[in-house]
Amino acid sequence: MRVLHIGLASHYTEGMAYQDNILPDMNIKDGHEVVFITDTYQYKNGSLVRTEAQDRILENGMRLIRVEYETVFHEFISVRIQKVRNLKNILVEIRPDTIMYHGLCGYGLLAVADYVKEYGIPFYVDSHADFTNTAKTPLAKFAYKYIHGCYVRKAIPYISKVLYLSKGAKDYLKQMYHLPDSLLEFYPLGGILQDRKEQEKQRKKYIGRLHLPPDTLLFSHSGKLSKEKKTAQLIRAFIAASSSNMHLLIFGSIPKDQKKELVPLIKKEGRVHFLGWKSGQDIIDILNATDLYLQPGSQSATSQIALCCGCAEVVAPTPSYKEMYGKAVIYADSQQKLERIFRQVSKDAKYLERYKKRGRICAEEKLDYRKLARRYLN
Repeated sequence: MRVLHIGLASHYTEGMAYQDNILPDMNIKDGHEVVFITDTYQYKNGSLVRTEAQDRILENGMRLIRVEYETVFHEFISVRIQKVRNLKNILVEIRPDTIMYHGLCGYGLLAVADYVKEYGIPFYVDSHADFTNTAKTPLAKFAYKYIHGCYVRKAIPYISKVLYLSKGAKDYLKQMYHLPDSLLEFYPLGGILQDRKEQEKQRKKYIGRLHLPPDTLLFSHSGKLSKEKKTAQLIRAFIAASSSNMHLLIFGSIPKDQKKELVPLIKKEGRVHFLGWKSGQDIIDILNATDLYLQPGSQSATSQIALCCGCAEVVAPTPSYKEMYGKAVIYADSQQKLERIFRQVSKDAKYLERYKKRGRICAEEKLDYRKLARRYLN
């Protein structure tokens, strides 16, 4: 089967561990021919940089096509409209058997809908947008509701399913575009299930690299460490309540407006290790070594990967996380709650093991990318 992924705002970057990277890779491993059409932006050391239009075959066999946005008045508008000249002609040349379109927005939906109308193939769209990350200003809300809403309404008759990320994403789709429940299907971010041997291997590697005792408990936290991530509260709780055998690994990037607060906190405690920006396999290796992954602030795709890597996990008690994880994780969103968790880990040796087992069951049932990647092939 020829599978086409389209991510005109995905900024596809080789080596990352994002959904847009892993789903095509799983399709390839299942024996399918895969093409990915994306924009001319990619990540480099945590920052978004522009690259050139291209059409090439990657090492894994996937054909990657980078296309320029057509100019619509100004670059600011062009990036948001996501109009690509001759997109339908590219689809005709590829002749896909199924299409997975990443992000329910943009002018590109119309070209794909026009192609699907003519050729009658399955057309799936995923959506990660919710009211915490999209349409946060009156102008943006107007643009999504009426400009992108126009594209959505015209494309809807030809879309097989809209695959939503979370409860918040479902609420957004229903309120913003009035999509019916019959068109919507839950489709979480996931991960690649890791085996116990790999977890032990990476644990030994990181304990050795940091010159730590064998009985060390490794905690981790990651992301673009904005104020919403609550990284400062996490570090303060760790300093106040963790035991001497606990070490916290932080990886990601620190925004300029957070450096004044976070850098001194990290330097204050020798058991806090900032590893810098990581991507792809490095993230998976760190999570395989981790006993407890902590994300007490804004949501992160890494939380799903962490469960697939065998971590116990702390996340904020948001409706989306509660719907997805239930009792498989620990919930905390304040310094005081985090301190209680660290003290509980210190006095109950089996506490983390119980949540590792629960997390693994959740990962196997809901988050396995091998299963998720086959959903849009039906």
